[in-house]
Amino acid sequence: MSERRGEAESEEAVGAGVPLHASRPAVPPRPEDREGFLAVLRRRDFRYLWAAQAASQLADKFLVFTLLIFMYTISGRASLQSVLMIAYTLPSVVLSAPAGVYADRADKRTLMIACNAIRGALILLIPIAQYIPGLQNQAWPLILIMLLFSSVGQLFAPAEAASIPSLVHRTQITEATSLFMTTVILTLVLGVPAATLAIAFAGNLAPFYIAAALFGVAALSVWRVRLKLRQVRVDDERMPSLIRELREGLAILRANPALRLGLYQLALSLVVVFTVFTLGPVYLVKVLHR
Repeated sequence: MSERRGEAESEEAVGAGVPLHASRPAVPPRPEDREGFLAVLRRRDFRYLWAAQAASQLADKFLVFTLLIFMYTISGRASLQSVLMIAYTLPSVVLSAPAGVYADRADKRTLMIACNAIRGALILLIPIAQYIPGLQNQAWPLILIMLLFSSVGQLFAPAEAASIPSLVHRTQITEATSLFMTTVILTLVLGVPAATLAIAFAGNLAPFYIAAALFGVAALSVWRVRLKLRQVRVDDERMPSLIRELREGLAILRANPALRLGLYQLALSLVVVFTVFTLGPVYLVKVLHR
């Protein structure tokens, strides 16, 4: 009875012109599908999207930690590291909600390719700036690049998340989402020591080239996705406005205590992680003399 009620509600939503979360119906199940990460990785398009996520997340961690070390190296001031982290986190506070609404309406495949390509190009500006008189060993170009980099990245994450239901069967969405979250944690754990080793063996600028190359890999991986990730077209008068969708999202957040608790926990964990990121380079230089 509950399944029939859910199907009826879905049909009513479609009839009313309300866009569904996924840009198109989930991929039909295959006989060989089984639960677990291996099952979702058998999906070709999902595998490429996951590879793009892994490469972009690793590049992001490479950039943040390397840039913090580089900032302290050229300035010797921990306060500028805090400014750098503000430039990294401010766009997520200001732009994440409208960026999510826009990404849900746009061609997600094209949007993700563009985001990765632009972020890779922005990273390459950092080593290039070190060869330009007047920009060498200056803090403000790094802060500006970080602000632009983070702003562009606000479009990638919601486009990526909204693409998952279109690339796997609906019974695999939990496994697919769990794989993406696991990848985020693994890249956080692996990215910092990898960036440190790259600096130790190849110099301060090497991780920037590596991160730019990883974003190139991410863009290529998304380009290899064959399935179109464009939202189903609806009439303009039936399309909810940006403000309306933002209000609906806030209403859902207010009505769901568990969701609010999860966001509070996520915010607290990010505060801890970014605190370690900020203090880490100072500790390496002042205490460990590295």
